[in-house]
Amino acid sequence: MSEFELSPPGLMTPGAHTRTVDRSAPQRSDREAGMLRHARSHTAAIVLLAMGAAFAGCGGDSDSNDPGAAPNDDTPGATEPDGGGNGDGGGGGGGSDIPDLADAEYAQGTAHVEISGDASASFDAPGGGSVIQGLTVLSFANAERTESLSIALFADGSTPDSITVLGGDASTTVEIGKDCDIEFTKSDATGLEGEFACEDVGAISVTQPEEYTITVTGTFSVTP
Repeated sequence: MSEFELSPPGLMTPGAHTRTVDRSAPQRSDREAGMLRHARSHTAAIVLLAMGAAFAGCGGDSDSNDPGAAPNDDTPGATEPDGGGNGDGGGGGGGSDIPDLADAEYAQGTAHVEISGDASASFDAPGGGSVIQGLTVLSFANAERTESLSIALFADGSTPDSITVLGGDASTTVEIGKDCDIEFTKSDATGLEGEFACEDVGAISVTQPEEYTITVTGTFSVTP
């Protein structure tokens, strides 16, 4: 427990059914298309990180300098967006055991992922991440980027928290608190550790036009 797009490829409803396909056709172009989707998801995660930082940098004090600006609504009892965050500066959303995460850079880390169901894989991957003004992005991948895990958490609830996994022949992006549960077992100045489980979620093949139902579980840890 992502590389994320606003409408990420591979996001499917749980319980998707496998389609019958003609496996006699050449598969090269389909594999290339699958890897291209994966590359785009990594680019999307970087874009999301930049957008989150830019949005946070533009907020707050700018309103106080504009006489015509509407006042901020800080009245008690104001309604937060669904799946809202966990306090000022926190890096997690609702739906799972996500603590407030302070801004930090994590230079190294590792993740272990298990995939079962219509596709199967087991891998360990190095990685790292950051928490910047409520946006948490943790990314792990092997050198070939054929196996990866990304976790994205939005403290303000503006975007659903998500997990993106690529492994074996499967790729999927699923929503935390809806399709997945995530728990942080450590969140302090020395690093972050946690585990996640996503049962019977939809996925796609990266080598052929086929849909899967898989279960994904794993652990992760990062340090400064």
